[in-house]
Amino acid sequence: MCSLHRASRGAAGIALLLGIAVPAQAADEPAGITRHRDCELGIEFEYREGPDGYLLEVVDEDPDQPGIVRRLVLVLESEHRQLPEAGEGPPTIGIAAAPNPEGLSPAEWAAGNPGVSNLHLKLTEIDAFELAGASAIRYLADGLYVADTVVATHGGYAYVVSGAYLDADSIIRRDFEPLLQSIRFLPGPDLHR
Repeated sequence: MCSLHRASRGAAGIALLLGIAVPAQAADEPAGITRHRDCELGIEFEYREGPDGYLLEVVDEDPDQPGIVRRLVLVLESEHRQLPEAGEGPPTIGIAAAPNPEGLSPAEWAAGNPGVSNLHLKLTEIDAFELAGASAIRYLADGLYVADTVVATHGGYAYVVSGAYLDADSIIRRDFEPLLQSIRFLPGPDLHR
Protein backbone atom coordinates (compact mmCIF):
# COMPACT_ATOMS: atom_id res chain seq x y z
CA MET A 1 0.00 0.00 0.00
CA CYS A 2 1.24 3.46 -0.80
CA SER A 3 1.17 5.54 2.34
CA LEU A 4 1.74 9.15 3.25
CA HIS A 5 5.37 10.13 3.43
CA ARG A 6 7.56 13.14 4.02
CA ALA A 7 9.29 14.97 1.18
CA SER A 8 12.21 17.31 1.25
CA ARG A 9 12.87 19.60 -1.70
CA GLY A 10 15.91 21.79 -2.19
CA ALA A 11 17.79 23.82 0.41
CA ALA A 12 14.58 25.19 1.88
CA GLY A 13 13.68 21.67 3.06
CA ILE A 14 9.97 22.19 2.55
CA ALA A 15 8.11 19.18 3.91
CA LEU A 16 4.91 18.01 2.26
CA LEU A 17 2.49 15.31 3.29
CA LEU A 18 0.48 14.02 0.33
CA GLY A 19 -0.66 10.68 -1.01
CA ILE A 20 0.27 11.06 -4.68
CA ALA A 21 3.03 12.55 -6.78
CA VAL A 22 5.28 13.48 -3.89
CA PRO A 23 9.07 13.69 -4.03
CA ALA A 24 10.50 11.94 -0.99
CA GLN A 25 14.11 12.10 0.15
CA ALA A 26 15.34 9.54 2.63
CA ALA A 27 17.85 10.54 5.29
CA ASP A 28 20.50 8.15 3.90
CA GLU A 29 20.34 9.49 0.32
CA PRO A 30 23.16 11.75 -0.90
CA ALA A 31 22.46 15.49 -0.91
CA GLY A 32 20.84 16.63 -4.10
CA ILE A 33 19.22 13.25 -4.79
CA THR A 34 15.45 13.27 -4.60
CA ARG A 35 13.15 10.27 -4.64
CA HIS A 36 9.88 10.97 -6.46
CA ARG A 37 6.94 8.72 -5.64
CA ASP A 38 3.71 8.74 -7.62
CA CYS A 39 1.32 6.46 -5.79
CA GLU A 40 -1.45 6.81 -8.36
CA LEU A 41 0.83 5.51 -11.12
CA GLY A 42 2.64 3.06 -8.84
CA ILE A 43 6.18 4.20 -9.59
CA GLU A 44 9.07 5.85 -7.81
CA PHE A 45 12.54 6.90 -8.95
CA GLU A 46 15.50 9.05 -8.00
CA TYR A 47 16.96 12.06 -9.75
CA ARG A 48 19.47 14.84 -9.10
CA GLU A 49 17.97 18.12 -8.01
CA GLY A 50 19.41 21.63 -7.65
CA PRO A 51 21.47 24.00 -9.79
CA ASP A 52 23.39 21.14 -11.45
CA GLY A 53 20.41 18.82 -11.51
CA TYR A 54 16.85 18.66 -12.77
CA LEU A 55 13.46 20.23 -12.26
CA LEU A 56 10.50 17.87 -12.31
CA GLU A 57 7.44 18.90 -14.30
CA VAL A 58 4.24 16.88 -13.93
CA VAL A 59 1.90 16.99 -16.92
CA ASP A 60 -1.53 15.39 -16.53
CA GLU A 61 -3.58 14.36 -19.58
CA ASP A 62 -1.46 15.95 -22.31
CA PRO A 63 -3.73 16.80 -25.29
CA ASP A 64 -0.75 16.22 -27.59
CA GLN A 65 -0.53 12.61 -26.41
CA PRO A 66 -4.03 11.18 -25.90
CA GLY A 67 -4.12 8.11 -23.71
CA ILE A 68 -1.26 9.28 -21.51
CA VAL A 69 -2.45 9.62 -17.93
CA ARG A 70 0.58 11.56 -16.75
CA ARG A 71 4.01 12.57 -17.95
CA LEU A 72 6.84 13.19 -15.52
CA VAL A 73 9.45 15.34 -17.27
CA LEU A 74 12.92 16.08 -15.93
CA VAL A 75 14.48 19.21 -17.42
CA LEU A 76 18.03 20.24 -16.58
CA GLU A 77 17.85 23.29 -14.30
CA SER A 78 20.31 25.13 -16.59
CA GLU A 79 18.12 24.40 -19.63
CA HIS A 80 14.91 25.32 -17.80
CA ARG A 81 16.15 28.86 -17.22
CA GLN A 82 16.59 29.23 -20.99
CA LEU A 83 13.36 27.63 -22.22
CA PRO A 84 12.03 29.31 -25.34
CA GLU A 85 8.51 30.74 -25.23
CA ALA A 86 7.75 29.09 -28.55
CA GLY A 87 9.40 26.30 -30.48
CA GLU A 88 11.06 23.10 -29.42
CA GLY A 89 12.28 22.59 -25.90
CA PRO A 90 15.55 21.01 -24.78
CA PRO A 91 16.29 17.31 -24.47
CA THR A 92 14.72 15.81 -21.34
CA ILE A 93 14.28 12.62 -19.38
CA GLY A 94 10.64 11.61 -19.31
CA ILE A 95 8.33 8.98 -17.93
CA ALA A 96 4.93 8.66 -19.59
CA ALA A 97 2.27 6.36 -18.16
CA ALA A 98 -0.76 5.02 -20.01
CA PRO A 99 -3.42 2.50 -19.02
CA ASN A 100 -2.75 -1.04 -20.19
CA PRO A 101 -6.06 -2.73 -19.23
CA GLU A 102 -5.51 -5.56 -21.75
CA GLY A 103 -2.27 -6.53 -20.01
CA LEU A 104 -0.24 -6.27 -23.23
CA SER A 105 3.45 -7.09 -23.18
CA PRO A 106 5.84 -4.15 -23.59
CA ALA A 107 6.49 -5.06 -27.25
CA GLU A 108 2.77 -5.38 -28.00
CA TRP A 109 1.96 -2.10 -26.27
CA ALA A 110 4.81 -0.25 -28.01
CA ALA A 111 3.74 -1.58 -31.43
CA GLY A 112 0.12 -0.51 -30.79
CA ASN A 113 1.13 2.96 -29.56
CA PRO A 114 3.86 4.19 -31.94
CA GLY A 115 3.06 7.87 -31.31
CA VAL A 116 4.18 7.44 -27.70
CA SER A 117 6.76 4.64 -27.99
CA ASN A 118 8.45 5.90 -31.18
CA LEU A 119 8.98 2.24 -32.00
CA HIS A 120 8.58 3.04 -35.69
CA LEU A 121 11.64 5.34 -35.36
CA LYS A 122 13.91 2.79 -33.69
CA LEU A 123 17.59 2.85 -34.61
CA THR A 124 18.61 -0.34 -32.82
CA GLU A 125 17.29 -3.81 -32.25
CA ILE A 126 14.85 -4.30 -29.38
CA ASP A 127 16.35 -5.78 -26.22
CA ALA A 128 14.00 -7.50 -23.80
CA PHE A 129 14.93 -7.29 -20.12
CA GLU A 130 13.45 -6.90 -16.65
CA LEU A 131 13.07 -3.47 -15.02
CA ALA A 132 12.44 -3.61 -11.27
CA GLY A 133 10.74 -6.98 -11.69
CA ALA A 134 8.58 -5.90 -14.65
CA SER A 135 8.85 -6.99 -18.28
CA ALA A 136 10.50 -4.31 -20.41
CA ILE A 137 12.05 -3.60 -23.80
CA ARG A 138 14.78 -1.11 -24.70
CA TYR A 139 15.90 0.54 -27.93
CA LEU A 140 17.20 3.82 -29.34
CA ALA A 141 14.66 5.90 -31.24
CA ASP A 142 15.21 8.90 -33.48
CA GLY A 143 13.04 11.99 -33.58
CA LEU A 144 13.78 15.59 -32.77
CA TYR A 145 16.52 14.07 -30.55
CA VAL A 146 17.90 10.55 -30.26
CA ALA A 147 16.30 8.90 -27.23
CA ASP A 148 17.23 5.88 -25.17
CA THR A 149 13.76 4.39 -24.77
CA VAL A 150 12.40 1.78 -22.36
CA VAL A 151 8.83 0.46 -22.36
CA ALA A 152 7.74 -1.50 -19.29
CA THR A 153 4.36 -2.89 -18.26
CA HIS A 154 3.30 -3.32 -14.66
CA GLY A 155 0.11 -3.16 -12.58
CA GLY A 156 -2.22 -2.16 -15.41
CA TYR A 157 0.03 0.56 -16.82
CA ALA A 158 2.53 0.86 -19.63
CA TYR A 159 5.46 3.15 -18.83
CA VAL A 160 7.64 4.78 -21.47
CA VAL A 161 10.90 6.00 -19.97
CA SER A 162 13.06 8.02 -22.33
CA GLY A 163 16.26 9.99 -22.15
CA ALA A 164 16.67 12.32 -25.13
CA TYR A 165 20.07 13.73 -25.99
CA LEU A 166 21.98 15.67 -28.64
CA ASP A 167 25.30 13.83 -28.38
CA ALA A 168 26.66 10.66 -26.80
CA ASP A 169 28.47 12.63 -24.07
CA SER A 170 25.30 14.41 -22.95
CA ILE A 171 24.71 14.78 -19.22
CA ILE A 172 21.18 13.47 -19.79
CA ARG A 173 22.58 10.30 -21.32
CA ARG A 174 24.89 9.85 -18.31
CA ASP A 175 22.03 10.46 -15.85
CA PHE A 176 19.53 8.21 -17.63
CA GLU A 177 21.01 4.89 -16.50
CA PRO A 178 21.11 5.73 -12.75
CA LEU A 179 17.51 6.98 -12.97
CA LEU A 180 16.46 3.80 -14.77
CA GLN A 181 18.18 1.63 -12.15
CA SER A 182 16.46 3.55 -9.33
CA ILE A 183 12.93 2.84 -10.62
CA ARG A 184 10.70 0.83 -8.31
CA PHE A 185 7.13 -0.21 -9.03
CA LEU A 186 4.77 0.16 -6.09
CA PRO A 187 1.87 -2.09 -5.21
CA GLY A 188 -1.36 -0.57 -6.42
CA PRO A 189 -4.53 -1.14 -8.38
CA ASP A 190 -4.25 -3.57 -11.25
CA LEU A 191 -6.28 -2.08 -14.09
CA HIS A 192 -6.71 -5.31 -16.02
CA ARG A 193 -8.22 -7.45 -13.29
